[in-house]
Amino acid sequence: MAIKRFELYRGKPNVVAHPEKNSQSFLAGDLIKISSGQVALWTGTDIGAAGVFGVACKNGVNDTNNSDTPVMVITPTQEWRAFPATSVAPTASFSVGVDYKVAQASAGAGYIGAAGAGCVIAKIKAKNQDGTTAGDPMIIRFSNAGLQGLEG
Repeated sequence: MAIKRFELYRGKPNVVAHPEKNSQSFLAGDLIKISSGQVALWTGTDIGAAGVFGVACKNGVNDTNNSDTPVMVITPTQEWRAFPATSVAPTASFSVGVDYKVAQASAGAGYIGAAGAGCVIAKIKAKNQDGTTAGDPMIIRFSNAGLQGLEG
């Protein structure tokens, strides 16, 4: 099964291009940060503590040419399709209107985790799925606390 990644569900897209940091292997849909003015994969367990800039629009090129890479800047008014950890069913673990942490491992896609700052659940049952199956998608809005370099 392919790893599921973030996807804009509703809201105005805002795509900007930044040079890619050396040797990046992120995939389209991965969470991205800006590091020293360059696009890099964001990894961690809490975007509230270390902000995210946006979502990669295409795969990283994994070289040292620092090519411009398009990134969809995240704003708190957008809604995103996102996923819990693959072993978690949304209806059993999440509540609409509650804040949760967003996490992303270096070798996998981001996911919605434990209670805390980062995103708010807007809808548990998404994309014609009932939310009772582990890994079903949800709709989220990122919180200002988790966004890098943006004003609320």
